[in-house]
Amino acid sequence: CIRDRPLILGFSLDYLRMVYYIMFPSLFIFIFTALFVLFLRTIGVIRRYIGFIICGLFIFGLGRAFNTEYMKLIFGDIINLYGSIIIVVGLALIGLGFRALPSLNELEWHNKIYNLYLIYTKNGVCLFRHSFQPKSMTESVVKIDDDLLTGGLTGVMHLIKEMLHDEDAESYMKTIDHMDVKILLERGRYITGIIIAKEELKIISDKLDQFIKLFENRNIKYLKKFDGNVS
Repeated sequence: CIRDRPLILGFSLDYLRMVYYIMFPSLFIFIFTALFVLFLRTIGVIRRYIGFIICGLFIFGLGRAFNTEYMKLIFGDIINLYGSIIIVVGLALIGLGFRALPSLNELEWHNKIYNLYLIYTKNGVCLFRHSFQPKSMTESVVKIDDDLLTGGLTGVMHLIKEMLHDEDAESYMKTIDHMDVKILLERGRYITGIIIAKEELKIISDKLDQFIKLFENRNIKYLKKFDGNVS
């Protein structure tokens, strides 16, 4: 009988099939959980495409479940055909997600940022500052006073706007590239957010934009009548 013939290293086909049915769901759950954690850690476009990968993986697992001997015994040969079609759809979604994923560097965005500044757009006053790296590392990147830095950046933004005769409130400089340091800027209604980072990543810009909106919503009554007094 073919079924009783030994396979590799003397293991029977039934034994290997049993190991497969145990290991495949465990591996599937592990990969699914890891992708879900990445989904929670990301935002915007990257989260959308990781969502495609998760959906594709789920559909692939469903198709693989339909394409088993046990399902064939219950529903007949037709279930295996449906399972193969579902597997192809799942693989297509997984491929689409990986192909459109911008960069794996986006997943480690939290290790790429040095400092965050929030400034009042009209006068360049620094309202908030936070460092994401050890003090020694941030001091090696930013070597001047916070107010001097933010005031200088405000002056540069206003100068460029005047040089280009740009009156559109939605148009502004978004990135300053200085060798291996990037200065990312996002503007809200009253404040401009500045992040000094190792790389220019879209997820950082998206999170900065979210933070600006949250900050403005929580402090709108103060920002409307702010006169430059930070006390």
